[in-house]
Amino acid sequence: MSKRHNRKRTRSRPRHRDPNRANSNHTRTQSVDTNSSYSTTHSSFQPPPLPSANHWHETYSLWQSRLRYEQELEAQRLRFFGGEAGDDMSLLEPMMRVVTDLFDGDIDYEDP
Repeated sequence: MSKRHNRKRTRSRPRHRDPNRANSNHTRTQSVDTNSSYSTTHSSFQPPPLPSANHWHETYSLWQSRLRYEQELEAQRLRFFGGEAGDDMSLLEPMMRVVTDLFDGDIDYEDP
């Protein structure tokens, strides 16, 4: 058997080749008549309704509870690891690595 080299690629044909049916799928609607007697000062555009006070209060309450939770986590971190409020968190991992490398798990402390 010979190998087929340099075969020309052909585009696949659509399944439905009925020309009458193809136009029915892509019909355009008529545009709005700009010469109508309908006044342009009156439009159907309605601005979005303002959020209700209840919705604002719920959102504010959720934000406050999230803020309290973050403050509690910060206080817990200070209790566990020490330091001061506002310390740089990027130092926490390297400092913990130093401490855990000192104690490899076999011997915590040897009395000299």
